[in-house]
Amino acid sequence: MPPEPPPGATFYRSAYLDKKAAVAGAEWRYPGFGPCSASGHPWGDPGCACYQGRFAVDPYGRVFLPNPFRFCVEVTDTGGNRLLRFGAYGNADSAGPGSREPDPAIAFGFPFAVAGDESRVYVSDILNHRIAAIRLAYAAEGSCAIE
Repeated sequence: MPPEPPPGATFYRSAYLDKKAAVAGAEWRYPGFGPCSASGHPWGDPGCACYQGRFAVDPYGRVFLPNPFRFCVEVTDTGGNRLLRFGAYGNADSAGPGSREPDPAIAFGFPFAVAGDESRVYVSDILNHRIAAIRLAYAAEGSCAIE
């Protein structure tokens, strides 16, 4: 029997073996992204990574969260406020402009993991068997001289 979680813990129902998991001390939560933990529990396979989403944080503190239920990646600030969302449902034929199925331009079947660098965001789409590289662009940009 797992130990009782501390007061104030948030409970999640894990899709893995239909068990409950508790999270205590979280600094923030975001709807659509949560744990699906098996490791460290007396049930299930402790070596299983299952389909736990992998998020990324950029140097500006923006958090990139895969959302497989909406077929997109959501970008938030450190307070959990949504800044933007990109992607839409698409199958393996939906490979953007110039492909057999050009719409939507960024298509996901099951976005699973996100990573990035200064110019791109990389999204692992396990259902469509690909990694999408999305170029970051900005509507406005400014600079100033430092004296």
